[in-house]
Amino acid sequence: MRPSRSLLLTAVLALAMLRGAFAGEPEPELWVLDDRSATAAEQTLAATLQGQLAKRGVLVWRREGLRSNQLMLERLKDRGARTHSVADVWQLLEEHHASLRGYVLFRAGDSSINAATSLCSVLDAVAVDESIEHRVRGAGLRRLADARGQDEADILAQHPDGFSDRVAVVLDERIAGRVRDWAVSEDAFCFYGFSPEDRRQTLRRLGPNPTVYGWEGERGFVEDVSRVGGMVVPADYCLNLSVLARLSCEFTRPKTAKPEPVRTGERIVAFVMTDGDNLQFMSRGFLTGRGYWASPRRGQFAMTWELPPVSAEAAPEVLRFLYETASPRDGFVTGPSGAGYVFPHFHPDPVAFADRTAALITKCGLSAVTVLNAGGVMDDAKPLLARPEVLGVLYKGWDYASEQGRIVWEQGKPIASYRYVLWDGDLAKSPRGVAEAISRLPADPLHDQASYALVNVHAWSFDEIGGPMEVVHRCVRQLPPGVRVVTAEQLLMLLRENFGAPVPPQ
Repeated sequence: MRPSRSLLLTAVLALAMLRGAFAGEPEPELWVLDDRSATAAEQTLAATLQGQLAKRGVLVWRREGLRSNQLMLERLKDRGARTHSVADVWQLLEEHHASLRGYVLFRAGDSSINAATSLCSVLDAVAVDESIEHRVRGAGLRRLADARGQDEADILAQHPDGFSDRVAVVLDERIAGRVRDWAVSEDAFCFYGFSPEDRRQTLRRLGPNPTVYGWEGERGFVEDVSRVGGMVVPADYCLNLSVLARLSCEFTRPKTAKPEPVRTGERIVAFVMTDGDNLQFMSRGFLTGRGYWASPRRGQFAMTWELPPVSAEAAPEVLRFLYETASPRDGFVTGPSGAGYVFPHFHPDPVAFADRTAALITKCGLSAVTVLNAGGVMDDAKPLLARPEVLGVLYKGWDYASEQGRIVWEQGKPIASYRYVLWDGDLAKSPRGVAEAISRLPADPLHDQASYALVNVHAWSFDEIGGPMEVVHRCVRQLPPGVRVVTAEQLLMLLRENFGAPVPPQ
């Protein structure tokens, strides 16, 4: 009997070692599935099938309506990726059903969808909503388990050693086809809606220092993950992570220009865009939004962008795009709080987290680390400065500018807190309010640290006037003479040059 086309393709692509496809190895082959008109049930089937196939070396790119999705696909094609169109998930299933053991049944709208997603990893299966079971059976798959009536805790109890000890996924049951491919491809336990105590217990049970992809609120969620030594990566609407993570590519971070020495009469200011912890934001609307990276204002003034360091592993092609299209005035720092979103105050091993941060920022080519530290103090960031890879820390409490520009020093390196915030709904946080406040600062950067100011730019504000980049532009235009706008890295370099340990020559 002739082997099926899917099995042949699996063997060929597995030999190609797709993780190195853009680093001198054979170009990848992508099966492009246009599921813009797919039902929620079909999207879940497509996502879990995509994750299973990724583990076998078969890469399926799910196409949607967002411009960022098409942008990344076109880049991959321009760089040599061979693509084949797939009409719908049913064609994809027909091609590859022989490489699966079967399916897990769930009912939309309750926890059984997460239970089924988790079981996919254990049983080598796909997740199937009861509304399409008849069609899946007709395609040649058999039912391996029925997750209806079960919640996520049941699955973990039944398979305590069945999941990754590195990655977990927290995903709302109402989200059908996003990031489930990543959960399956990484053998990640998928859950949602646990009490804080159960959430912490579950993460401890999975393993030490988990990376938790997804989202469930903010302050309480991040605190719980921090307390168990993990970190959060907001990613619950990510698409195609199972593909992007397997398309390794070489990228080089643009070198930060050494700033000119400060002069008496100057004030030194850096504007930094928030929410660089958010992998889904960076890989979606951030890329093509005119208020963000695609802004016509970008390049007109120095601007610093927070980035999630995990993108070097989970979405290197996106990181490469940003670095290749950066202007000389674009700077980059980590999102909060280093390797991933944590509150250092609650982390049980800040030294280990500093080591983890150092390893990831080295991969990304970053050196300045953002810390968002609800419930803590600036000294909580000091372990990060012990790492030679860290230039300095940009610090914000839960209220962002609560430390009002205070600077703490450790080993000649600064923990510099944000002095101002550009944020909707408050005159003091408007372009005019921030510009006027900057005009009242001292102008002696050689001797007075208060001559330096970090301004955090809220990523979700000012839509009605063109977005945050337009707001920064308006603020810069209202700054008085003698204000020098630099990147955040350059501001840290100047602080160290004049008040701490100068940065060694590169």
